[in-house]
Amino acid sequence: MKRLVKSTAALLTLFLVMFMSINVFAYNTGDDYPSQYKNRGVSEVVDEWNFYNRQCTSFAAWCLNSRNGVAFHNYYGGVHWGNASNWGNAARSLGISVNNTPAVGAIAWWSSGHVAWVEDVSGGSVTIEEYNNPAGSGNYKRRTISASNPTGYIHIKDLGGGGTQTPPSDAWIWSNKSLVAVNEEISFNYNASGATGFVLGIDKEGVGRVRTVGMDGND
Repeated sequence: MKRLVKSTAALLTLFLVMFMSINVFAYNTGDDYPSQYKNRGVSEVVDEWNFYNRQCTSFAAWCLNSRNGVAFHNYYGGVHWGNASNWGNAARSLGISVNNTPAVGAIAWWSSGHVAWVEDVSGGSVTIEEYNNPAGSGNYKRRTISASNPTGYIHIKDLGGGGTQTPPSDAWIWSNKSLVAVNEEISFNYNASGATGFVLGIDKEGVGRVRTVGMDGND
C-alpha cells in the first residue's frame, strides 16, 4: 500500500512538472467584455484594438485577444479589417483560411456585416457569442444557430477542430473542459500491479486525457 501511495505521488508530481513547464491559455465564456467599454454608449469610444465599443467587431477582437491569445487589432497583419463585412476579404488577403467549417474559437462571419465568436460546435449547429445584434442595440447575446447560417468561418487561431491555422508548438489550452496540447506528442503510462493505475496521453491532434485503469489495463 505504501508503495502504491509513493508511486501515485510520484506520478502526480511528474504530471505537475510537465504541466507547469509549458504555457497555458485558459479562457472564459459569457459576457466578459471589459466594463470600460460595456458601460459606455454604443460607439462612444474607440477601444484598445481600434474598433468602436460595443460593436460586434470590438467584442470579436476582445475574444481573439483574451481567449485565443492572438494580439488582434484593426490593422492585424498590416491589413485594415474595418467593418465586419470586410473581415473575410481581409483574412484571405493574409492567407488566413475562410471556409464553411466551424471550429471553437473561429470567427463566424456574415458578408452582410456581422461577426461573432464561436463558443461551441455540435453536429450541424454552432453556439456563438456576439455584440450588437440587432444592430444598434450594443448588447451581448449568446445563441445557437445552424452552422450554415454564417457566410463563412475565419480561422485565425482556432481552439479546437476545423481550423487550419496552427498555434505555437508549446501552446496548451482548455477547451470544452479538456486539456488541449497543440503540436505536442507526449505519452506517459503507469500501471501499478494489482491496483488502480493511471494513463496520461497527449497526441499531436491535441487532446490530453488522464484516466484510471484496472490492473488488467481496462478502463
